[in-house]
Amino acid sequence: MESPPDTAVIDVVPNQPGLEIEKVVDASHPYQAGDTVTYRYVVRNSGNTTITGVTVADDRVSGITCLATTLDPGGTTTCTGSYTVTQEDAERGTITNTAVATADGVRSEPAEATVQVTEKPCKDKECDKPCEGKHCDKE
Repeated sequence: MESPPDTAVIDVVPNQPGLEIEKVVDASHPYQAGDTVTYRYVVRNSGNTTITGVTVADDRVSGITCLATTLDPGGTTTCTGSYTVTQEDAERGTITNTAVATADGVRSEPAEATVQVTEKPCKDKECDKPCEGKHCDKE
């Protein structure tokens, strides 16, 4: 006696890698030339497959390090980097920079952050120097 053949349905979901990035910085106060601004980047695997080689690139910050470089679906890692404020930043009044996360050929949408920068008040002998720069007309 033969039994009828069995059938099975298997749904195949294609791999859909994805990355999201959130950029966090303390913007509650203005920075001055010489200050260090620390950035924190939270990278999330928004896809349905494990990704490897997670890195973050920022147009002003170098040496960014990540706690993990392999993320399972839904997994996150925190990356950090810092930037030293320049006199040119102080003259502009703000620092705006952009970061992206990449892994396995996948790239996140860019994340931006802006901090305010003020010029340092004069100290000691510097106060006797003639004024130079965009703030000279303010008394």
